[in-house]
Amino acid sequence: MPQPALDLLLRVLIVALVALLILALRPLLMAGRQSRRRRALAAGALPEWRTGRPLILLFTGSVCADCVRQKDVLSHLDQVGEPVAVREVMAASAPDLTGRFGIRSVPSTVVLDGDGRPTAVNYGLVDTATLLSQLAG
Repeated sequence: MPQPALDLLLRVLIVALVALLILALRPLLMAGRQSRRRRALAAGALPEWRTGRPLILLFTGSVCADCVRQKDVLSHLDQVGEPVAVREVMAASAPDLTGRFGIRSVPSTVVLDGDGRPTAVNYGLVDTATLLSQLAG
């Protein structure tokens, strides 16, 4: 085979191997995310976040395009459902909260009930329907 054909074949094989590796690791990554979520939900109430009604903590970063999109989704909640309180938390400035809820990326959202107990944790951008169902309990 000519050298360019061998180079192309090698590149295709490398891409295929990387794709297989990603597919093989995906279940492990998902299991880790579920484990973080379970720990976050079991962490108990945050008395300082008791508002008597549901509250969403939005973890953001200073340079985050998806955070802007998540803010738009959250502002849309008031138009389609009950008004909901949202508190933005700069993830880098709140290591205790990010550790408590397993936040490793932004945006992330944590839904708290009126007593400050976490009822849902979302890692990454989440849509309106999901948040509404989480707020409904």
